Amino acid sequence: MRNRVGKMLQSLTLALVCTFHVTACDRADDPSSLKLTNAIEIDSAAFPAVVQLMTKSENNSRFCTGFFVNEYQVLTAAHCVKDLAPEQPDLYLVSGGNETSADRAAKALRYYVHDDFERGQGQLANPYDIAVVEFPAGTALDTLRLSRHAPRENDAVILVGYGSDQNVAGMASHASGTTTGAKRYGQNSIKGCGDGILSVVGVARTRPGLQKGQYVATAQGDSGGPILMNTEVVGMMVAVDVRQGGAGQVSSISYAIDLSSPSSREFLNRVLD
Repeated sequence: MRNRVGKMLQSLTLALVCTFHVTACDRADDPSSLKLTNAIEIDSAAFPAVVQLMTKSENNSRFCTGFFVNEYQVLTAAHCVKDLAPEQPDLYLVSGGNETSADRAAKALRYYVHDDFERGQGQLANPYDIAVVEFPAGTALDTLRLSRHAPRENDAVILVGYGSDQNVAGMASHASGTTTGAKRYGQNSIKGCGDGILSVVGVARTRPGLQKGQYVATAQGDSGGPILMNTEVVGMMVAVDVRQGGAGQVSSISYAIDLSSPSSREFLNRVLD
């Protein structure tokens, strides 16, 4: 597999440890619409391997994030593509953040979903929620390398994705946000590892006195975004739960596929070039 590391990663310093506590969770609504909270907005040319995807089905259109791992293959969440035809799907690389104004830079040729995806759909975070999407050869502007090392609790990480930077809790942990289509990144640390899933706990929105880019978490709109450790990808964001805590504070518990798990590695080794 051919890989080139995004230039921006070389200059980032990772030094944060998350201080929130995970509680019991309800299932989050619409995990395909995750977005980063309290993150720093960046130019689309930063982290060039990370891209925005638009999928169109008979029922709806949605935006997700993905990242190139070679010149034509993108990793994203399987639930982002599950309603599409595997061959010639209505799936595009886009910029612009909404259906009517999106600039469709490239159309997908086909995609592959983990064999056990359907079996895992009843879980809050499905450990088989992985898809590989193929675009025409040479589509990638840059690529990211998958880590050979398993992440551990308290490892510092960077999250990258598109969308809103706030998340509010309502009934049944429903999450909602605004302002889609912006690329953002920020820092946090791994809170938990196990059963093919990583968890990250952060703030649900920007808070007074809290520096932008700290304790970021996913909210609505960012499924398929990478979780990076040093300069390599260790996880991929797939779900979120929003919890109301004491003193009116709201925290977001983000869940990601552990790309070093045996199940993930078997699928990726079989499908990736």
